[in-house]
Amino acid sequence: MDKFSVYIPKLLPEKEAFVSGRRSCAGCGKAMAVRFSSKALGRDAVFKLGDSKDIIFEKPASPSFGWDEMTFDELTWSIISGVKRGNKRLIAEGRTTSEWVKKPAIALDRKILEGNYIAFSNLVEKGSDLLIVLYDNEPYMDRFISETIPPAFGIEYEHPAPGEKEINFTMEEKDLLKLFVGSNIAYAASASVAYPFDLIEKIKRGMAKKGTSLVLVHSPCPTGWIFPAKDTLKLAKLAVESRFFPLWEMSEGKFKILEKTGNSAKVEQYLKAQGRYRTFKADMIEVVRKAVDREYNRLLGMEG
Repeated sequence: MDKFSVYIPKLLPEKEAFVSGRRSCAGCGKAMAVRFSSKALGRDAVFKLGDSKDIIFEKPASPSFGWDEMTFDELTWSIISGVKRGNKRLIAEGRTTSEWVKKPAIALDRKILEGNYIAFSNLVEKGSDLLIVLYDNEPYMDRFISETIPPAFGIEYEHPAPGEKEINFTMEEKDLLKLFVGSNIAYAASASVAYPFDLIEKIKRGMAKKGTSLVLVHSPCPTGWIFPAKDTLKLAKLAVESRFFPLWEMSEGKFKILEKTGNSAKVEQYLKAQGRYRTFKADMIEVVRKAVDREYNRLLGMEG
């Protein structure tokens, strides 16, 4: 059989639960994450937001999770409480004899954590029966990159470029595992749009676990990262192959890294493929590579 005769999308679930017409950019990694997650969730547990205080159940009409515009108040009240009210109403009306939506699932952008780490960790500690799909388009790197941009011509002030200490801190900060170890979370995993089968399986496992589950999905942004829209999956795959974004899974207290890679040699290729890193010099890229290796080896040490 010709090696090009198998078209990967045809191997994915055919039914679509992702509503068409989203105003996303071409090659949007977040839109890919939503679409793959929707395939995993299916159309049998679909609900949509009526307003910020209630949930209207409708089958099937829209993805079975909310969007990244949600705040933590909306997350806790509109989703968790709304699903409970909706299930009770359907049972009272005789439309069903059991809970229709077994477990609510919502999607958030990782940027919502920037000023809400405490709120997010409290959410995890509550142990609510909930699946969180968290888009990771590397907001932590954007803050670091802004510090490397020199001042405009004609402006004179001291502008020390960030060094090894700042890079190491950023690499440590991007790891969310520290929030989950020893917490009440039932299931946690990282996934990538470049590995759709792995992503879909992790969404299904998260839904099957009783309690709070979280799937962190690496979703490159062509507009923000400055790369051609056609290279979204190429960049996502490079992130995994370079150790920059390892694929891991934590369930029942056991942690393991999936898709292991031998070294971080492709970190330079990953960074140089993005226009946002144009201010990075060779020595800074080497510091990033070493920081990536250190964090990866730390994760390897957690497997035991």
